Amino acid sequence: VLSGKGGRELAVVHGGTGLYLVRVNFIIGPREDPRTALSSQVYRWESGQFVVVAEFPTAGGTDVAVYAEGDDILVAISNSLTPDIQFSTDSIIYRFNE
Repeated sequence: VLSGKGGRELAVVHGGTGLYLVRVNFIIGPREDPRTALSSQVYRWESGQFVVVAEFPTAGGTDVAVYAEGDDILVAISNSLTPDIQFSTDSIIYRFNE
């Protein structure tokens, strides 16, 4: 069970020291007052459950992709909506550090 609202996409990361799950959050709130500036999470599998180990900002997050570049693991996050509901916001690529 993952707590919180707004989850849209998930991706598994097989790190050198464990199993991780990245959850990207999209929107919460009613149609009349949506909130797009949310925190998304990185979970680590510990003792039979996922535990939040990091959070990062998203703005109407729509997707997550995990890929390798040499020995590095990269996590790409696509965002769609700014806090003022404009369809113009950056996507971000993170270097996954355990």
